[in-house]
Amino acid sequence: MSGSYNWLVPPPAGGPCRTPRTPKLPIPGAFPSTLSTSKTLFHTPLPFPSAHSFKSSLSFMSPPASSSPTPNPLPPFDESTYDPLTFDTSSVPKKIRMKWCHDPIVYLAGNVPDRRKAKTAKEYIRRVFSHQASSAVLALGANPFPGLRERRHIAELNKSTGKYKEFLPWFGVSAILAHVTPDELERKGCININTTNPLFISRRFRLKANHMANANKDRSAMKLHGDLNGIHPCFRRGNWVDTSDFEYELMKPILRVASKMLEMPSLLDMWHALGSPLHHKPGTKMMPKGSYVYYTGRSSEVERTKTSAEMERLANYVTFRWEDTGGMFACTSVDEKKIGLRGTKGTYACIVSIDTNVRYILSGGTGYAASRYNPAAQDESSLLRVRYHAAMSLVHEMTHVWFLNTLAIDEDIFPFANDQRIGEEGYACEAVITKGVTIGPISANPSVDTMPFGMMAAPWPGVQRHDDWDKFVSASRAKQGINRNVQYAVPMKFIRDFFTDDLWENREKRFGAGALEGYKAIAVRQKCNFYPGDFNSFESPTVEKVRDEDTGLNIDTWMPDVEEGIIYPDRAFELSGAPIDITM
Repeated sequence: MSGSYNWLVPPPAGGPCRTPRTPKLPIPGAFPSTLSTSKTLFHTPLPFPSAHSFKSSLSFMSPPASSSPTPNPLPPFDESTYDPLTFDTSSVPKKIRMKWCHDPIVYLAGNVPDRRKAKTAKEYIRRVFSHQASSAVLALGANPFPGLRERRHIAELNKSTGKYKEFLPWFGVSAILAHVTPDELERKGCININTTNPLFISRRFRLKANHMANANKDRSAMKLHGDLNGIHPCFRRGNWVDTSDFEYELMKPILRVASKMLEMPSLLDMWHALGSPLHHKPGTKMMPKGSYVYYTGRSSEVERTKTSAEMERLANYVTFRWEDTGGMFACTSVDEKKIGLRGTKGTYACIVSIDTNVRYILSGGTGYAASRYNPAAQDESSLLRVRYHAAMSLVHEMTHVWFLNTLAIDEDIFPFANDQRIGEEGYACEAVITKGVTIGPISANPSVDTMPFGMMAAPWPGVQRHDDWDKFVSASRAKQGINRNVQYAVPMKFIRDFFTDDLWENREKRFGAGALEGYKAIAVRQKCNFYPGDFNSFESPTVEKVRDEDTGLNIDTWMPDVEEGIIYPDRAFELSGAPIDITM
């Protein structure tokens, strides 16, 4: 363990957990996208149990809060009982822990505050829930971006912008922002890029001014409007509920990028495997009902062509709508009134819900403008990130739609790709597109859908962990020997390339038939040692799989001998910012 990081992973963009697949539940249902702005891949321990970024299935059946009896308040903590050798942080009531951790300790990486020397319980807790940073980030001070603390009411959405968490530093739980300054991210091309020059964004991926000017803004008066070329049948105009012609025009660049992703041979290969009979593995202590596995890389061109044709028919079994998804970028639920694509009992048509924040931002709303939070961020570059984010979210959700429409298996078990330890087909699909990683926001405090500090990539499944993933996690990261994690700051050129003809017309020449790459600008790598609590309670505390090239787990190839640090292609620094001699 490095510093105070305990390597728990909340959901990605923001981050990736989902509610159980329960067809009998009403919308909203399962599957928050990896692109949720709550997603993070390094997690500093919080002074209280962290809230999930989704609502559990039980929450839909809970009575209103007003009908529950008011619990008796906990007594204040008795300081006379404090002993640093035996002190348990959970013995302090949650509200007190939260208050004590306001204006948190941020220390230079490598200089972890010694909790054993704490004179009081408050000091002990503040040291436990402290945060490391590099010298460059420490030099910025405690409040370098005042916009993060400013809340605004957005009348169009009838809600306020995110609240600053006083028990976290300005960089939240982001490993990148804790060690790399936003100025450095900008110098490496990770925040802003030219989006106005027509040479850089191809015509079909740009908004058409004449179509926008003539588009109806009445959401109840839908019609076909403008150029529909290059849009997959699943994304056709009639599938978008409560969406005006103007809003559909705003979506077209996104829909065209998502449509090109759906044509990738590697994605078709995965969908073919996911839509074929799954391999059933026997039960274990961790998964007593057994698990289902699908194996990629085995399809023929003929099989992929058939899958592509069936994907077009899926257009009759999916609907898109907008709603407040409670912090998720998008989510998918079943339409229990309509049987799925193949007519098999237990399969369902689906509804994909996209957060209303996205529609607001795409429509020109400025309440979440990136420049409000990071004055150096250009809003046009931010909008390009949102469009990429939305396109990948749609593909992520469509992978769930495909699975729910084609296979009927135990609703409490999720399929695993190639024996990956986490069964989440949406993220597995994203990793197929972007060479083993998922890409989401670099989230500060609070996380913002416009991603004012850029985007990051991290291995999937990597060190992902969530206590509520018990039904689709077959092994802990400790069991598979994954002893370090990495986040890459993504260059904006990688994002912009998705909106160019050159990428899609020359993709196979540049990358082969597989995934796209080029997402690395700066890496932050941290060690995560194994402790008894890192293993699942049903697992023996021994490593069964070593993290190396043979397992396919290790895609972190920059300077593999550097166990921890801030890493560039040609140089490396300690997490504190001190240079590392890589010539030795």
